[in-house]
Amino acid sequence: MIKLLIDFSKFDNGPAVFRGRIARAISSNFNNIKVVNHAKDGFDIELSIIRCLNKHSKPRILRLDGCYYKKNQTGPNEEIKRAVKQSHTVVYQSEASRLMIKDVIGINPKSYQVIPNGISFSEVESIAPSPKIESGSFVSVAKWRDNKRPMSTIKGFLEADTGRHLYMIGSGIKDRNWKNVHILGKKGPNEIISIMKACQYQMHLCQIDSCPNAVVEGLACGLNILCTNLGGTPELVKNNGVVINVDKWHDRKHRPENCDPSDNVNPSIVAQGIHDLLNLKERSVRTDVNINYIAEQYVKLVENILS
Repeated sequence: MIKLLIDFSKFDNGPAVFRGRIARAISSNFNNIKVVNHAKDGFDIELSIIRCLNKHSKPRILRLDGCYYKKNQTGPNEEIKRAVKQSHTVVYQSEASRLMIKDVIGINPKSYQVIPNGISFSEVESIAPSPKIESGSFVSVAKWRDNKRPMSTIKGFLEADTGRHLYMIGSGIKDRNWKNVHILGKKGPNEIISIMKACQYQMHLCQIDSCPNAVVEGLACGLNILCTNLGGTPELVKNNGVVINVDKWHDRKHRPENCDPSDNVNPSIVAQGIHDLLNLKERSVRTDVNINYIAEQYVKLVENILS
């Protein structure tokens, strides 16, 4: 029996969501691995999220989200760099995330793997589509800040004038009674899935995301997705959507400090992307974002390291 330490202290939002999902998936599907949450319980190997919370000499897998890139806010990158040096293998959420960390922080570990996020398909299947959602609608989910581009999403949707509805989930937007745009505010995880399952399309115009859980959830619900071109989102979306080219890396490297994160994407470009999205064929649910499949990759990595 292998004891895998996954420490649940620190972090919230995306990292905490993934940490809970991967721990449950490994515990439920692999009899040869026991997940423990405290170092005092004894363990053979640790899966650390972003930073190293426990000091020890045992093997460590470090799973990284991305890094800090805004000027005068890069101090925490030193902790990420130390964590990489203390780890046997680094897991990146996307190739774009790996390249950004390499170019911004200057680290390139000898042993690494790219494994995206996932979600439990059984949990998704157990949730019924919301009857309150108009058929054929769009959905967008985020904790809304400028880099998530809420106004670009809304203005582009209005410019497209499709006659369909857009449901905006998450805190940070004031409702201005836009036509066919519904500001729903913050919702619980199950309610988000319920709304997504009743929709047909998703918009995710964030400037840079390594591997957004919202897009993973959208893919698991069978949505076609409109996204921007930087970060790991296009890698995640693949053929299940449309990518609009509105952002550029600095000096052709994966350095975003001079990229414009403001919420001002040209509505005409967004609108054209929406019309291109409407012309896509509906696609089947993407099984590669099933958390059980993701967990299997982590378990193989654990076994390979310990062998």
